[in-house]
Amino acid sequence: MFLVSIFIGITYIKYHKIVYPIIIGVLFLPISYFVFPEQFLSFAIIMTIVGVGLLIGYIYIRQTKEYNG
Repeated sequence: MFLVSIFIGITYIKYHKIVYPIIIGVLFLPISYFVFPEQFLSFAIIMTIVGVGLLIGYIYIRQTKEYNG
């Protein structure tokens, strides 16, 4: 978990995009099945679904509008 946190932190600092750390976290979720208790994983999976859903909503709403800025 500590290693994944370091990867996420370095990626965010380098690219300043929240999408890349989210992808890294999602990729490491299957590995965490063997390490963490079931209660944490059920919460993590629910929060991952919510986060990905919000990201898709953001892309759909924000990226498809034409802004004058």
